Amino acid sequence: MATTVQGIAHIWQIGDSPIGSGDAGEVYTVTRLDQPEVLGVLKKPAKIATGGTIQRQAGQIAQEAQALALLDGIPDGKAHPPRLLDQAPEFTRGTANYFIISETARGKALNEILAETLKTSQPFPQRVIMTVLDALFDMFSHAHKTGVMWNDVKLEHIYWDASTETIDVIDWGNAIFIESQGQPTHTRWQDYQQIIDALSSFLQNAAPDLYADLGWDTFKGKTLNASDVSALARQVSYQQQVVDLQLMENKSLMRVVLDQQPSLSGLKEIKVYRNNLMAIGALWAYDEALLYCQKLVEGALADNDIQTAVSATAHTFELFGEVLDCRWQLLREYCRHTDVLTHKAFADLAQNTLNKKWEAVYQIIELVACQAQNLNAMKIGELIKRAEMELTNKTSQNSSTKKRIEKRQSG
Repeated sequence: MATTVQGIAHIWQIGDSPIGSGDAGEVYTVTRLDQPEVLGVLKKPAKIATGGTIQRQAGQIAQEAQALALLDGIPDGKAHPPRLLDQAPEFTRGTANYFIISETARGKALNEILAETLKTSQPFPQRVIMTVLDALFDMFSHAHKTGVMWNDVKLEHIYWDASTETIDVIDWGNAIFIESQGQPTHTRWQDYQQIIDALSSFLQNAAPDLYADLGWDTFKGKTLNASDVSALARQVSYQQQVVDLQLMENKSLMRVVLDQQPSLSGLKEIKVYRNNLMAIGALWAYDEALLYCQKLVEGALADNDIQTAVSATAHTFELFGEVLDCRWQLLREYCRHTDVLTHKAFADLAQNTLNKKWEAVYQIIELVACQAQNLNAMKIGELIKRAEMELTNKTSQNSSTKKRIEKRQSG
């Protein structure tokens, strides 16, 4: 039976097991019972914690609730602390029953993105780095005016959503309140100091050129003051503008090519601009570029320029990789079989494949197979099976055509 908790405002259904746990307690996903589309993250003291630990964890969670409540009033800036959605009734404070519920972070944490780039040997997107740094400076400016310091700068606490290009900053349990009873308790430069200290190693390894351009060494190991923070902010702002200009330039150049008549040279240019945009960390015109490739292949086939069609197919796979759908997978297979590639019906076969006219594809493949004297029955049988699977939307099926071909070849 699903577990529910009663907050001050709503009843929430808790996930079966924690999605995270640590020194600060346990974290669960939750769903609002009266509005299931509303999701959140619940934090509570750990179940196995001792009495003193429970009090400490509950106190830290309450501190996060206080920080999020104060931050809820800051302007909607470049980085977003999660909104406080609900919390346990006041009488549970300091106990094992205390909890808070905040918004879920969008996208992926920077440490996850870093792991992915290392795994694929891709550079960490510079635009993501600069956008994050610029957003943190902007958020600190607003948060400090409310009297709250984040005090927990870590890659795993910063989320980047590539689809919306937004930044979420989570985990405010270590928040520091700049004033207590009207008296200053901490210098607000500590958050900026943490940026320098916590991100130095990351920047040196992930973006050494950017590390140098920002003059990071100038600030590393130094106790920052207002002048230092101002100088670093200017450097971040300038480098952000540089990256934005690179973004606009590559997007504009790609747009020029996409608006022209498709050609192999144009396709090669698109690959260059795509690589530049991916290195920056920006979205590129994926769907439009794929349509460009299809028009290029179809145009070459209409002109009976088989060589260009084959080259364009190869470049398309270099551009998009193995995520291409069955149409392109089949087209590449055709190009690998000389008996198919040199057949007079090849252009019609390729055109019908790209346009998903599977009945025609099925018939042409059978025709090609029956007329080819030296065709490997198993190879062409694999192609027929692929077309047949698309046609029937089934994962496996005996092919009568394949059987006829095999019989003919063996006889």
